[in-house]
Amino acid sequence: MTDAPFCAEVARAVSEPLAGTASTDGLRFLLVESDDAFGRDALESSTLSEASKDALVAAVEAVPRTRLAFVRSTVQPAERALWVVGGASEATTIHRIPFASDAALGALDLPALLRGEAHAGVAIDVPVVLVCTHGKRDRCCARYGVGLASALAREPGFVTLQASHLGGHRFAAVVVTLPDRRTYGHLDEPDASALADAVRARRLFDLARFRGRAGSDVPLMVAEAELLARHGDVPMALGPVRKQDGRVFVPYALESGVSGELELQTSERPVLRPASCFEPNTPIVSARVVADHPRA
Repeated sequence: MTDAPFCAEVARAVSEPLAGTASTDGLRFLLVESDDAFGRDALESSTLSEASKDALVAAVEAVPRTRLAFVRSTVQPAERALWVVGGASEATTIHRIPFASDAALGALDLPALLRGEAHAGVAIDVPVVLVCTHGKRDRCCARYGVGLASALAREPGFVTLQASHLGGHRFAAVVVTLPDRRTYGHLDEPDASALADAVRARRLFDLARFRGRAGSDVPLMVAEAELLARHGDVPMALGPVRKQDGRVFVPYALESGVSGELELQTSERPVLRPASCFEPNTPIVSARVVADHPRA
């Protein structure tokens, strides 16, 4: 099996669409910083107590679409801490909360922190960039992610963290920027400088490699990518998704006053690729915009 193709190379070769492939978890993030190596299951393999693990899982279940991941810095000494990327309805703030013991972790009201109803630790006022380097989960993430994370860590103006599984190994290197939740795929180490410029300016990096915003439904991700292609990186409001007679619609409104509904269609392409390394080939299923219904 060691001679199986790298799933990220296959996805690039067949030009699998990236729009709509970000994780639907990630409306908020609960990140555990430690010096633990990422086992295949980062939570299970961590040195946290079972009570702490249960508390993390309970918090994720209490606040839907929260993404739990383990992280570590490329340049700073390891310290146990929580990074809570939360807010009333979605990720808007970032707090880092060191904890000296499992008991200290257990004393935190994690759901309240995630919902923005409570705050603790230190507020982080610069963006955070997550780079998946979870090689035990899929080898492509280590192959493409480690070098990119190291290069980004040398850039000022934001925090770079290596992360466990963020979703979509075949799109490695996978990057999520916080708190805006923008997710990118197929990044390489030479992209670090241009990505860093975009992160510091809090703007879109590369539409061609934009997968969507973590925590969004797939139609919203695809609709945003379409509107970005047409109108550029402008403020917009999307949704809620509307379904009628088997069709899917995404209402939108731009800051300029332009508004309407995009109609989407999901189809299967006659192209096969593995979802992860060493998995069998499966068809590519993706959504696309088929019509725009502007409002007068």
